[in-house]
Amino acid sequence: MLRSAGIRSKILAVLVLPLVLLALTAGILGTQQVLRAREAQQAERLTEVGGILQQLALDLAVERSTTKAVLQGDAAAVQALPGVRATVDGGMAQVDEAVGRVELERLPVRVSQAVDATLATQETLRTLRTGVDDGSVLLGRASAVFDEVVDAHLQLPARVGPTVGDQQTADLVVGQGHLLRARDLYLDEREIGLRLLAGTATGTDISDLKAMESAQSEALELWAFAVGAPDDAAQELDAPGDRRGSGWSVTAARSTLGSPTATSQTALTPEAWQSTVDARLASLQEVIDDNVRQASDRASAAAVTSTTLAALVVAVAVLGLGVAVTTSLVLSRRIVRPLRQLTAAATSVREQLPRMVEQMRSPGQLPDVELPRIAVDGDDEVGRLAAAFNAVNDTVVEVAEEQAALRGSIAETFVNVARRNQVLLSRQLSFIDHLEQREENPDTLENLFRLDHLATRMRRNAESLLVLANIDAGRRLRQPLALSDVIRTAASEIEQYERVNLALQVDPPTMGHLSLQLAHLLAELLENGTNFSEPHTPVLVTTSRTAAGVRITVTDEGLGLTDDEIDTARAKISDFAAGDVVTSQRLGYFVVGRLARRLGVTVGLRRGAAKGLVVTVDLPPSLFVPGTVTVAAPSGDPASVAAADVAGAAAPGQHAAGPADPGASRAPVAPGAPSARPQVP
Repeated sequence: MLRSAGIRSKILAVLVLPLVLLALTAGILGTQQVLRAREAQQAERLTEVGGILQQLALDLAVERSTTKAVLQGDAAAVQALPGVRATVDGGMAQVDEAVGRVELERLPVRVSQAVDATLATQETLRTLRTGVDDGSVLLGRASAVFDEVVDAHLQLPARVGPTVGDQQTADLVVGQGHLLRARDLYLDEREIGLRLLAGTATGTDISDLKAMESAQSEALELWAFAVGAPDDAAQELDAPGDRRGSGWSVTAARSTLGSPTATSQTALTPEAWQSTVDARLASLQEVIDDNVRQASDRASAAAVTSTTLAALVVAVAVLGLGVAVTTSLVLSRRIVRPLRQLTAAATSVREQLPRMVEQMRSPGQLPDVELPRIAVDGDDEVGRLAAAFNAVNDTVVEVAEEQAALRGSIAETFVNVARRNQVLLSRQLSFIDHLEQREENPDTLENLFRLDHLATRMRRNAESLLVLANIDAGRRLRQPLALSDVIRTAASEIEQYERVNLALQVDPPTMGHLSLQLAHLLAELLENGTNFSEPHTPVLVTTSRTAAGVRITVTDEGLGLTDDEIDTARAKISDFAAGDVVTSQRLGYFVVGRLARRLGVTVGLRRGAAKGLVVTVDLPPSLFVPGTVTVAAPSGDPASVAAADVAGAAAPGQHAAGPADPGASRAPVAPGAPSARPQVP
């Protein structure tokens, strides 16, 4: 799957495993820290519930005392009861709101059950209130229900505390429950003492006092143990010498309440007892407030620290992943970018090399191609690869220049040889013409004609070398030459000229400086037609007018060419490289292609209807004397056809025979005739 992937994808694929492990580690650490932050926030909310509970427990104790007084017929208590209930309801609403912010489903089952049980006592309290209002509840039942409600609220901190994440905060929450329990016992003790001093106490009040004293000491000792207070912290709250404004200590006041001596009892007044217990409650409330404050501060600090640390861990994880991914992308880009430049340079070289080869086709022309260079940014493998590619480009250019120079020197050699042969052959032909004019013996004249024909063919071969070297042969006529004479000139330059039959429908005059090049092109096609067909078969040459100019058609009756051979011939005519010419045994189509491009001629090849090969040569109007060939209208306007025919009929030197007189076009062409070999000045 990665075999066809890019370098960047492969680099990222190599780094994906470390990145995944880093992401998993960061995710685990971040998740753990987020959970710790949520636990710290949970602890903060639980401590908030504990702070509200300490005030609610006090308000419930006040409502309990007020309700008992109402059931005992205290008119003042009846007036105060609605306000007391309203205060308790407000506290319960605060508890409900605080509990609603706690994720109870994340707490242990026993804790959530304790919270639900505590909240359920609110409905029990409402039912009790209804019974108190309608007189259906007695004092004992009311006292028991209130004790149940108050105990449920006092026990909640001890059950919730262990779920707080921070141990010290949990200890403070648990200790708070013990303090609230001790405070509630002091409140009960104050009421019992007031009843004893007022003479309205029951028989169990004295025993209750003893039990309360033991429970208070136990609650304070549990608080000291929970919060790690000194061993004497609980005793200091109940020190015998601790005298508040009444002059009594709690211990001394308790002894007086429990003594049967009337004088001792008389010495302790209800006001002194209440003042003593209230002083103790005030001291205890200070400890409770300090405990609540410490728990709240620690929980808040832990929540802030955990939240900050969670955010920091997540930020560091995201930053680490971002740095890792960014580094991977940057490194992959530093690798991929030079490779892309190398690819682009290679593509440019691939596009420039054909131009270089094309320029090298012309002998002596150096390649005017500048291959791109790649910037080498470093000494790594990619940099060394770029340097090697630049060296390859330099070597390619050097080799191309050397090859171009070599080909140029070879071409110049052939051109020099061809020009020398051309000069010698021209002198030879002039000398033969001179001999022909003075000779009267028919047999000798026939031999001179043959020698003349051989020299003419040799001159065409020399000119073919010049054409392939892209050099002008140099032979030109000043005067226009009829198309029929151009064709006869072409026929005079081949060996089997007597097999060429003409059937010319149009015969416009060609431009003098282009006529001999056109004759050379036609000579190559005629020689090809005669060489590759049976000796007794004719090669027919016809001319006709087309919409684009004049068409010459050469038809032979040979074996013809296959489709592949026709495609190969067309390729030679359309374009060719110098190497193709060197390795080829037949140069005719190469010469035809080079001359066709010079003259703007279009050469077409197709198989004959029965056999043989049909070659069409479409001549543009630019080859003819201006005004003698006009382009036909697209709809075949008769006027334009007539104009072209008239122009052809009026051309000087016309020797065409129409289709009605085929015999006239079959006369052999004498190689020494002036019309067959025009004199070149």
